[in-house]
Amino acid sequence: PSTAETIRLCRDAEAAGADAALVVTPFYLIPTQEGLYGHYAAINGAVDLPLVMYNIPQHTGVDIQLETLDALADLEHVVGFKDSSGRASYVAAALARVGDRIAVLEGQDDNIYQSLCAGVHGGVLALANLVPGELVAMYKAVKAGDYDNARALYFQILPIARAISVAVNFPAGVKAGMEMLGRSAGPTRSPLTQLDALNLQEIRQALIASKQL
Repeated sequence: PSTAETIRLCRDAEAAGADAALVVTPFYLIPTQEGLYGHYAAINGAVDLPLVMYNIPQHTGVDIQLETLDALADLEHVVGFKDSSGRASYVAAALARVGDRIAVLEGQDDNIYQSLCAGVHGGVLALANLVPGELVAMYKAVKAGDYDNARALYFQILPIARAISVAVNFPAGVKAGMEMLGRSAGPTRSPLTQLDALNLQEIRQALIASKQL
């Protein structure tokens, strides 16, 4: 969305009592890094809501460079940064650069163990819809220095993370897995498509192997 539209949506969220707003980068109209900074700075100046920036370049075509992230971390209402790019080294570099000022959150299911070990503050994960208990246990184990247990939990749920990641159609995989676990998630909406029988079988097998079914 445009800067003006994003501000409107953030104000709506603020009026509704939201605790914070997760604000994805612009998409389709690709800004420069200067324009990207200006986008978040304008939102920061227009609302009193805590803001978490969201970087997912494989879906938006926009990537927050580390230098830009460094500057954005100083904005008054920016409290966090979620990255779903899947680049473990980028998350680690972001953590080293701004982790003492804002929360750095892993958004890629496959990378959560590595990022927790690097010191991220947490994660915002599609996988949490399926195995929330295991993810919380992994987080607590890493924080306690029990890396062997954390790694064992990661290996247990990794097959599910891989099975639900069906290219850009991944919400369909999450919904299918939830339905198999008895958690109604509703149908996948257009333009995304329903999974084929092979994809569904892969998810079911992963859930069985991970002792969820």
